Amino acid sequence: MKISDLNRFQKFTLITISILILIITVILIYLLSFYEPTRISFTKQKEKSLSKIALAGKSVIPENKETTLVNSVSGKNIKLPIILYHKTPQDFESQMKLLIERGYTAVTMNEATEIITGKIVGPSKPVAITFDDGFSDQLKALEILRKLNLKSTFYIIIGSRNSGWCLGVEKKANNCGDAYMNWDEIKSIASSGLVEIGSHTVDHTSLSSQSEKVQRYEIFESKRILEEKLGIKINSFAYPYGKYSEITKRLVAEAGYKNATTVNSSYIQSSNMIFELYRIRKANDLP
Repeated sequence: MKISDLNRFQKFTLITISILILIITVILIYLLSFYEPTRISFTKQKEKSLSKIALAGKSVIPENKETTLVNSVSGKNIKLPIILYHKTPQDFESQMKLLIERGYTAVTMNEATEIITGKIVGPSKPVAITFDDGFSDQLKALEILRKLNLKSTFYIIIGSRNSGWCLGVEKKANNCGDAYMNWDEIKSIASSGLVEIGSHTVDHTSLSSQSEKVQRYEIFESKRILEEKLGIKINSFAYPYGKYSEITKRLVAEAGYKNATTVNSSYIQSSNMIFELYRIRKANDLP
């Protein structure tokens, strides 16, 4: 083979290899262009699923996984468990110690609301501890909370003639109902620096089954009485029996409350559902 022919062969080989490399590069670029959209699509789908679960009021507690702040069609969602208690559980102190061991920081419902709405930056793992009704039994839990320096929120029933004076802080009858904290005890816990007082209506009525007039009385009057008796602003509300309607939510907002809690179960809260906050009943289930 002549030298000139060899040179031509080498040139042809180099050109062929270059073309092949170019073709392979183009193919790789084309294939890689599908990778990122696929990942984004999966992430969006995961967020939508999480939002649907939260909206349905179902528990969305994953095992050994921490939910982070996500954006969804329902607003901005955040992991903030709100634990619901009525009477003091026998293992309450161990439950609270477990929360501390797992890195949770207790906040009041007023603080929880500001964290959920983005007004303040909260701790890395916030949790709200809430008690409904204002039973005197809850004073046992309060002593434990004080010992562990944990914040909490107590929702108080007022009580009146309409409920036969059988419940609430104004209870007068001795032959019915449970034992409730009195005004002096409520004033004491309200001034402790660790407790927020919220409203649980006047007569603990199932609001969604009542007329707008009755609902207005229960929601507005309980707030007025608590603020007058305690000399503080009442920002938080809990629906008795977890019953509420669109009218109920509107009246709660009109009365000047900043948040309201349900008994629907989840620890994912949404910034545009501040009057439908979820609560859970088992602190030990939290990761």
